[in-house]
Amino acid sequence: MSIDLSSNMVREWQQEDLPAIRKIGWKTWLATYSHFVPREDMTLFHESYYSLEKLAALFQNPDMYGFIAEADGKPVGYSKCHDNRQEGRFYITSLYVLPEFQGRRLGKRLLEQGLARAKSIGHTRVWLGVMLANKSSLKWYLKNDFVFVEQLPFVMGFSEVSHLIGFKEI
Repeated sequence: MSIDLSSNMVREWQQEDLPAIRKIGWKTWLATYSHFVPREDMTLFHESYYSLEKLAALFQNPDMYGFIAEADGKPVGYSKCHDNRQEGRFYITSLYVLPEFQGRRLGKRLLEQGLARAKSIGHTRVWLGVMLANKSSLKWYLKNDFVFVEQLPFVMGFSEVSHLIGFKEI
């Protein structure tokens, strides 16, 4: 099956994208995490970290970078990146594409934007975390040359899930 990529694009986020980012995150979480994180814990975490106020603060932070994936002019995915100067690491802290738009290389393009930004500011590795129970994403990151070196707990609401931390050389 051939996919028309002409109507798909990735661009830097804008302040007006924040409601779409919130919605994309929630819809993607429901589709991805519902089988191992209770909905009430996802809701608690989402309201704590993805309120419009919290997203606006991230948008204003000069060490945060964000990208929007669009299909037919509408936001359908996003990534959020953090230049953690204290640790000397560049993280992709979020990368989500709505389930119905996966398979169009939008996730790959969001990843490439994060890698390019990290490289442009002097980093040689990009770090990220992925929940161990999120098998499809873990497989995708491994296919994209990430190496996982640490396993830590990640708390979402009152649920604790295993989280793998890894990097990709750039």
